[in-house]
Amino acid sequence: MHLREAVPGDAHRIHAVFVAAIRHLAADAYSPLERAAWAAARSEDAFRESLSGRQEWTLVAEEGGRLVGFGSLLGREIQMLYVHPDAAGKGVGSALLAALEKQATALGHHRLRLRASLNAEAFYASRGYTAVERGVRRLDGGISLGYVWMEKTVHA
Repeated sequence: MHLREAVPGDAHRIHAVFVAAIRHLAADAYSPLERAAWAAARSEDAFRESLSGRQEWTLVAEEGGRLVGFGSLLGREIQMLYVHPDAAGKGVGSALLAALEKQATALGHHRLRLRASLNAEAFYASRGYTAVERGVRRLDGGISLGYVWMEKTVHA
């Protein structure tokens, strides 16, 4: 597996991983309607714009030339971390998370936070994150998604 910084040309493949992960990996925690609204909440163009604007630091994971995951960091907050279902459980998410944490500490951030989906809470908890608050995110069409704010102190 190879990690590298994302470029705007990755937007199509990043969006595909985003949608596949939501549709397949979140099935135990969210209904089909919730997953459909969540997957529609961020377009390929939104990913391209985000990557062009360079506000978030985004990494992609590739294996055999195939994009299998991505994650992004904005300040002390991990914005996103998604893994393609075919690569789930193979260390992709752990590698991306470790790289994002390393970048955050290099930038001087030692108390990280993220908004975890309900299906990902156990993943983050097993990597030292603690749930600090539960909430609901409202999406188009009146759909609500439960989430968990989680935090972790990391050291350089």
